[in-house]
Amino acid sequence: MADLNAFAWPVARLGEALEHLARRSGLAPAPDDVPAPPAGPANGEPFARWLEAVSERVGLEIEPAAIAYADVDRFLDTTGFALLPLPAPDASRFLVLLGATRRTVRVLGPDHRCRRLRRATVRAMLCRDLEVSRAAEIDRWLEEAQIPCRRRVRARAALLRDRLGPAQLDGGWRLRLSSGASFWRQMRDRGLAGQLAMLVGIHVVHYALWLLAWGAIGAGALQGRWGSGWLAAWGLLLLVLVGVRSWATGLQGSLASGAGALLKRRLLLGALRLSPYEIAGDGIGRGVGRV
Repeated sequence: MADLNAFAWPVARLGEALEHLARRSGLAPAPDDVPAPPAGPANGEPFARWLEAVSERVGLEIEPAAIAYADVDRFLDTTGFALLPLPAPDASRFLVLLGATRRTVRVLGPDHRCRRLRRATVRAMLCRDLEVSRAAEIDRWLEEAQIPCRRRVRARAALLRDRLGPAQLDGGWRLRLSSGASFWRQMRDRGLAGQLAMLVGIHVVHYALWLLAWGAIGAGALQGRWGSGWLAAWGLLLLVLVGVRSWATGLQGSLASGAGALLKRRLLLGALRLSPYEIAGDGIGRGVGRV
């Protein structure tokens, strides 16, 4: 892991890393002295409480990331910001993930610069401890089976997935905007703003094609050129309209699901922040009326 140490943050500077992530999310956390992390292991309960307190102070939410061995690639694909501890003996240092592509993973370096690491390197870092426990046994199987060297890498990976699929990694923490942040900012953070813009564009294209299709029918009828060519053009436009409409329907469902989840989280946060005395004073009738 020596090649990753240069991009990892020590525990003492994790508060600084969280502040920088908040600014990258469009937040403006007030300058404040971040309390020092507690003494003890970085996977203990005091450290987890410290992370939650610092994240809340800068406007972020944090939750433990339960990662199964078989789901490492999906975790990298779907996770935005995350904190990942390096394996022992460097467990007191963390990678700050910003996102991943098919071949690379973007991390925030201690110099506040975005770096790109090979995805395979980060994946190997996450899986190293589990794979070491089975590597000798699997290598012995491959040797006994006399698997050719050119096929041994793929065979080894397949056997590891089969043996370690449900095993849990020593995961880190996922980070996201607080549910109380600006709703539009949360939509942008989840990529929903881009989906909304794409949906508007698809509807514009849909109506333009609809007008063009009926314009072709009208032009053919008025000019007396009604024939197979005009019918073929009209039918082709209708087929394209069906595809565009299906695309819009799928995108609309995805957008509604994502926005609905954000809204439910926001409502739940508001409900949990209500004062019990305020609720008791309002009574059941007024509470039901609000719902």
